[in-house]
Amino acid sequence: MQTGRAPEGLKPTTIPGWTYPAKPRHEEGPGLAARGIFNSAVVDAAGNVYSGDASGRLSRIAPHGQGEVIHDTRALIDTTPLLHKGFLYVACGDGYIWRWKAGSPASKWFGAPLEPGAFINWFEGHLGVDSKGNIVAPNDNFRVYFLDPETVSSRSPLLHAVDMKDQTWSLACVDPASGRLFMGNNAMRVLDPQARNVYAFSADWQPLWSFATDGSVVASPAWDRGRLFAGSFDGYLHAFDAATGQRLWKFATGDHLYASPAILSNGLVVQASCDGCVYAVEPGDGTLAWRYDMPLRQPFRSSPAVGAGDRIWLGTGDGRMLVLDDQGMPLALHPLGVAGPRRQVNASPAVAPGGMVIGDSEGALHLVPWRVASGPSAPPEAEPAAPAGWSAALYPTDPWGVVSAQPPHHARPGEALCFTLDARESDGSGSTRTIGLLDTVQAWPASHWHARISGDRRYVIVEQGPGCTPGEVAPLKLHVTWRHSPEREGLRMHGGVAGPAFTTACEIPILRTSVAGREPPAMLWFQRIAMSLPALLPSYNQIGFETLVYGITRVCALKSGEWLYLCTGWLPDGSPDIATGVRFPMRGRWDAATGTLQLRGQGVYSALNGFATHMHSFALTCWFDADGTPSASPVLRIAYAPSGVHFYGPMLEALGMGDDQHPIEVFGSGEIGTWPAQGPALPGLHWTLDAASGDMVVHCGPDVRLSPVQLALVVQDEHGEPVTMDYARATGRVTVSGQVLLRLSRPAGMDGPWSKACQVWVVADGVPVPARFGN
Repeated sequence: MQTGRAPEGLKPTTIPGWTYPAKPRHEEGPGLAARGIFNSAVVDAAGNVYSGDASGRLSRIAPHGQGEVIHDTRALIDTTPLLHKGFLYVACGDGYIWRWKAGSPASKWFGAPLEPGAFINWFEGHLGVDSKGNIVAPNDNFRVYFLDPETVSSRSPLLHAVDMKDQTWSLACVDPASGRLFMGNNAMRVLDPQARNVYAFSADWQPLWSFATDGSVVASPAWDRGRLFAGSFDGYLHAFDAATGQRLWKFATGDHLYASPAILSNGLVVQASCDGCVYAVEPGDGTLAWRYDMPLRQPFRSSPAVGAGDRIWLGTGDGRMLVLDDQGMPLALHPLGVAGPRRQVNASPAVAPGGMVIGDSEGALHLVPWRVASGPSAPPEAEPAAPAGWSAALYPTDPWGVVSAQPPHHARPGEALCFTLDARESDGSGSTRTIGLLDTVQAWPASHWHARISGDRRYVIVEQGPGCTPGEVAPLKLHVTWRHSPEREGLRMHGGVAGPAFTTACEIPILRTSVAGREPPAMLWFQRIAMSLPALLPSYNQIGFETLVYGITRVCALKSGEWLYLCTGWLPDGSPDIATGVRFPMRGRWDAATGTLQLRGQGVYSALNGFATHMHSFALTCWFDADGTPSASPVLRIAYAPSGVHFYGPMLEALGMGDDQHPIEVFGSGEIGTWPAQGPALPGLHWTLDAASGDMVVHCGPDVRLSPVQLALVVQDEHGEPVTMDYARATGRVTVSGQVLLRLSRPAGMDGPWSKACQVWVVADGVPVPARFGN
């Protein structure tokens, strides 16, 4: 039924809390750093906890916290394990479902093919069980599989498959009386007028009804007393008559819904939203019973779990466990002690005898004991003071998406800052968060700062100007005009009423560092990428970003005193690389006095998961200590228009993320490190010009064995400037007699053959090699 409520017969035990650590850091390296937990754990009758993480580890943790890795799938796990008929099943990002039983090794039990029209065949949807005891397995290949758990290894467990319009991430819920199944789907009508994203099936898997909301339905719906409740990326909680599919009502929140609803024992529907609020809604008519506002706009992606006494538990966007009573009053905001900067807890809690178990985005698992709910273990903050009427404030937001009430303590040279709008309506006794949209933000002094409003008008990025001098304190004033009460189509907002303008002022020390005399790094690895804002991005693809790895290689000096770098997608351990379409040049500005490297690509073409994106800019700023070690938390900024995104662009615009006049502004971070070049130039590497086609062909010597991901090209024009083009599409790869050959086609609009004044660089195994015309 997916009510999220603990069973009536649960007998809580009194044990201390514990933390099961993430994968050890010494096991990591470029391409091996993924480790976050984005799903729920599952608990057996003895209190043992089972959980998977993005590194592929499947772990079993005893009730008191002693754990072991029972299997390493070596493929990301984004799904909740399933305990069923004596076996543990786990669905993975390699397209396989693994099956394990105590005393035996895990084995691949079922594999999903890459179906025509689909981009990937990952299992991101959670495994469920239908009324007949068969396993329901949704996949990213636009299919949902029904599998026979009695199958032995000599035959396929596949019983039936249902075609869907898009990826299915939700877990199917079941009406226990009729056996009907219900699930969500990622499809959007803007991409396909026939698309639906809420589905009902009979007990024998035949379609009964479907419905289209204005956004993807990625969370699991809940069934209770003949009604179905489903949250959508359109920002609404939808209620349906489960038998007929008639929509009974919809309830508006201020942002998209990633979390699944939960049902209290009195029937109230509890829905957490990425607007930072938890809502309790009357099931009959959709009216608000109560709401809880996080003091700051931390998004909720964690699905609520309901324990004894209808106490509501869920993870927060700043690394804590929130506990509410059945009236929405906070009992605790318990810090989880997340060991790293990724404090957003996007996983959902699971009920265990000793308390609630929840994973964090750094890959650790925590048991929060029941006693935490007996009173605040950390006093809940008071909500921001607000005068009667409409008011708003800007709150600093770090590159990992965590909002703070305190002004920035400092800024590194060249560091961009981010501020999130928090809009409120107050009657004088208390305030209520509401939808606010930025109109204008003017940064002062103009010599120090420049402000850019995001495409969804929810946050602003402030960049440093030449007036910001290391070692000095820079004043910053932001004068803001904004709107409230906008008209909306899902999350696409327009119009609204002007709110009272305000000014935010602070003083920000610009740090002074010194690494004089060093050259910029020869090769960088950028991985575990966190695209924190817009808030919709991590909800759509957090697990995908977790596995991305970019290699950034220094190619040569430019005439302007800057450096040419080439960014490529590369997994050196040989595992599948979802970023092989990432190949573009960047200009690197190196400040040896402060150890600051600012990398920027203009007009960047890139591809991810089968669809291409044309970005206005891709910028990465990172800082290095005197010994060349990069400091934590580089700042990532990307700007692009929805029209520049193949296939999914109309969806992004329909979800209010931006348009061609208001580009999408991405703000985030990741893990960065240096990597030595792999050695001298490769023997026998040369290239020739095909005079007839104007194409360039790169050849490797007969003894060179390279994977296609390890070979890339970049071109400089006759002025020495990097040529902007879609390198991923223009570069073809073929293998002839064991040789890897690359064919680089001319960019669109270039007539005739390549000019001999051009310079072509071949980056092979991290080593830039200049290529020349002729043999």
